[in-house]
Amino acid sequence: MLRMAFFALALGAGNAVIAASTVQYGPPPDWVRPISAPAASESGGDAPLQLLLSDHQLNLTPDGDQEYLETAVRIQNPQGLSAMGTLSLPWNPDTSEITVHKLLILRDGQTIDVLKSGQTFTVLRRESRLEYAMLDGVLTAVIQPAGLRVGDILDFSYTLKQHDPVLQGNSQILEPNWMTNTVGLLHLRAQWQTASGIHWQGSGSYSKLVETHEGDRTVVSLTLQNAQPAVMPKFAPPRYLMGNEVEFSRFRNWRDVSALFAPLYAKSEVLKPDSPLHAEIDRIRAGSGDPKVQAAAALRLVQDQVRYVFLGMNDGGLVPATADDTWSRRFGDCKAKTALLLALLHALRIEATPVAVNLAAGDAVRDRLPMMLVFNHVLVRARIDGHEYWLDGTRSGDRAIGDIAVPNFHWGLPLTAPGSDLVALVAKPLTQPQAETAVRIDARAGIRKKVPFHVEVLYHGDAATVLIARMSQLATANLDQA
Repeated sequence: MLRMAFFALALGAGNAVIAASTVQYGPPPDWVRPISAPAASESGGDAPLQLLLSDHQLNLTPDGDQEYLETAVRIQNPQGLSAMGTLSLPWNPDTSEITVHKLLILRDGQTIDVLKSGQTFTVLRRESRLEYAMLDGVLTAVIQPAGLRVGDILDFSYTLKQHDPVLQGNSQILEPNWMTNTVGLLHLRAQWQTASGIHWQGSGSYSKLVETHEGDRTVVSLTLQNAQPAVMPKFAPPRYLMGNEVEFSRFRNWRDVSALFAPLYAKSEVLKPDSPLHAEIDRIRAGSGDPKVQAAAALRLVQDQVRYVFLGMNDGGLVPATADDTWSRRFGDCKAKTALLLALLHALRIEATPVAVNLAAGDAVRDRLPMMLVFNHVLVRARIDGHEYWLDGTRSGDRAIGDIAVPNFHWGLPLTAPGSDLVALVAKPLTQPQAETAVRIDARAGIRKKVPFHVEVLYHGDAATVLIARMSQLATANLDQA
């Protein structure tokens, strides 16, 4: 399974990018330790596939991280044949190179080399999340192994090499194993120069990883036979749903992560002398001298006048677009909208800081190793008259900043030049109900008659903002029906 990070960054132009846009073929790297797949069991159950081998090996270096993956799987019925009939490998050509080592079909003691037979991968560019206004630039290599049959074993391996210049040699890997069936042999091995200071931790089956030393290198490894899928507790908070995961990070602490990424926003928020945003800032300043009103006007400008489009390609993966570029093209992702909002607030002399958060699994962030990979969103923390306000340019409908509730993201990382630790996002007690429901039932004609009833719901605060944003997408004539 390829792990695709939320963030990505371009290597640059020229031959490196061109080479990364194609699938390369060759032997495994010298650092890979070969592992043999166990024999298939005739009592493999009635599952479509029998997973014989899952081998994952990593080599972490300051020049980039390499991940070797090999999978051997037996096809047990037509459903399994359909599932393995097309193999696809997604990768980001701006940060990654992919090399395929082998694609073998094993049948009754016979080995069929699919690649040597003349078949190769076809590279597709398909924006799989375009309907969600997301452009990630990911390429997909696909192949349909000719002649594949029920009963065959498919043995496939490749290496993914990743290099992200903005990380400045800091490895960060969060590797989940979402296996849903028993694995005959599960093998994980990671190595790095001991002096590089890599930290690691595992959960579930990966908590059994053993650390050893080979000369000047540190190695962690694990080999499990008949490895079982992790059993997740139902309805538990995200911090209890980590399952079989292993993390590697060269960042010493959260302050190092914060300090590394803060300059990206400080640079992107700088406005050109002739920027049209200066006129918008003057207009906001002339409208009111109250900083809270000014902050609300700046937020409204970013929310209402710039549409959301995620850019995960080129410099859009980790580096926010400049405020001027975002305003010119009138679209941007959370990073771009945050840089634009920072430019407006700082020009209005309002203290503001970008804060990285996780939208869904925020309560698990504190338990992670420090790395930017655990975050998938960024917003602005503004301080006015001693009070904090959390401003999100990707939302819509916010007006008075005092009505904006503290978002339920649990933990956030302020991105500051000196570096910051995680901060807790603690919701304030409600001063009024989020919703009031009134139900009127008219049973005066008797309970055996049809009884008309009327329901009214009155929303307050953030709940009202969210509802207004949804309803504003409908034509007036459709409001009653909605």
